[in-house]
Amino acid sequence: MLVADQAAQSRAPADFIEIRTAELAKQSRNMADALAGAPTESGFQEAATKGNQIGNRAAELLDALHSDPGNGDLAANVTRGLRSLHEQASTTESSL
Repeated sequence: MLVADQAAQSRAPADFIEIRTAELAKQSRNMADALAGAPTESGFQEAATKGNQIGNRAAELLDALHSDPGNGDLAANVTRGLRSLHEQASTTESSL
């Protein structure tokens, strides 16, 4: 969220935003793939599926900002989207 927030407030150079969002999107996608491919114990499949969905959505948001790092409105939307995903992840964690 910090990178997107900094982009929304024009507090970071576009090239930094572009590079960092690419790295974060890749990490998010890798974690989502790991959750999708890992065998889960009984009772954890729903949380793993939700984690996979959250990770993939985070990667999509970060990819969008990567494609247009100077777009402050997009960055603000990405910040809100990532904040929502954070809340979903916290709710999922609390349910375990």
